[in-house]
Amino acid sequence: MIPAIKAVDLVKRYKKANFNAVDKINLEVNPGEVYGFLGPNGAGKSTAINMFVTSLFPTQGNVEILGVDTQEDPTEIRRMIGVVYQKPSLDEKLTAEENLRSHAVLYELTGWSPSYKTTSTEYKERVEKVIEIVGLKDRMHDVVKTFSGGMKRRLDIAKALLHTPKVLFLDEPTTGIDPHNRREIWGYLTDLQKEDRFTIFLTTQYLEEAEICDRISIINKGKILVTDTPDNLKRLVGDELLYISPVNGQESELKSELESLNIEYQTDNVGSFVIDLGKGKAQKVISQIKTELDEISIKRPTLDDVFIKLTGDKIK
Repeated sequence: MIPAIKAVDLVKRYKKANFNAVDKINLEVNPGEVYGFLGPNGAGKSTAINMFVTSLFPTQGNVEILGVDTQEDPTEIRRMIGVVYQKPSLDEKLTAEENLRSHAVLYELTGWSPSYKTTSTEYKERVEKVIEIVGLKDRMHDVVKTFSGGMKRRLDIAKALLHTPKVLFLDEPTTGIDPHNRREIWGYLTDLQKEDRFTIFLTTQYLEEAEICDRISIINKGKILVTDTPDNLKRLVGDELLYISPVNGQESELKSELESLNIEYQTDNVGSFVIDLGKGKAQKVISQIKTELDEISIKRPTLDDVFIKLTGDKIK
């Protein structure tokens, strides 16, 4: 089976930079898979996706989309893929349908027409399908500048899906969108993906988006740290995590005490000490600690906990 996306020893170093923005990435994404890059700002996610979609060429290494090398035939790659960038690529002076029509003409889905009424039947059917899926059917002929941020993002997704791509690339598609609209957008996307069976490659810093993926690569400083399913990644951390915070001014005392007790811990960016309980009991750990504690809580691991375990820092 030919991978939907294959990257081999992929490197990107910008001019005058003293480090690689993307540093020897290797991956294979299966057809029909929802695959994600999870990492903080500046991790190399957008640089990688720009090489996948032919907006950038690699410094070294290569990328293939469905067996086609991005450097050998970028035109064919662009026919096969849809892309949603971080910022909407819409003309706000046009209506939603006019934006879609311009895109359709570019991809030769229809000839140029001065009005929606004179477009082909095939074009009308496809437009009405994608615009209904993203919940904008009633606003199809409204000017885009009247749309909310969430509506613009949904229209951008409809545009990327209009030519029936085999691989859809989403570069932080819901940045700046409120959680309700974010969930709504993903509801539309997953419904359509199940129907049309295309591949989705997603970059995100939102943990709830990463949970949607079949597999995730956690990326930081241009390198892939680990790749697996969300559930398997969380098992790297443990079954339960104990969060403890000392009273003000006793952080160093708690740190020294944990080290003397040979209790392994990590700290998060709000000052909590995080202890993997494994198969142990929280009460056993707490009973050994003499430093006065301000807060105690037990949580199931999240993907953020995985990132902390791998890098010592939170995704931000």
